[in-house]
Amino acid sequence: MTWQECQEAVAVLYEQLDGIGTVRRNVSVPDRVTGTPRQVDVLVELNERGHALPILVDAKFRKNKADVKDVEEVVALTAAVGTRCRPARSTLGAVGRPQAF
Repeated sequence: MTWQECQEAVAVLYEQLDGIGTVRRNVSVPDRVTGTPRQVDVLVELNERGHALPILVDAKFRKNKADVKDVEEVVALTAAVGTRCRPARSTLGAVGRPQAF
């Protein structure tokens, strides 16, 4: 599996969840401070009772286990573009068991 296939698989997973909202792939979202476009792998846009809730999904396919820097990068990206996230990790493609935070 390539990183592109991994990213596509993540998007398809969210699309298959009933009523999850709009799923967009490879989206350019402006930075809230600088206005510079930031690339987002998958953006899930929920609309519940009149409230919009954008959720950023950063798909990673790695040979090695993720570390704290990887999580910090995703958290910083979500803050920069004004979305929500729940850091999650999978060792898909890495040696070892998947672990939760």
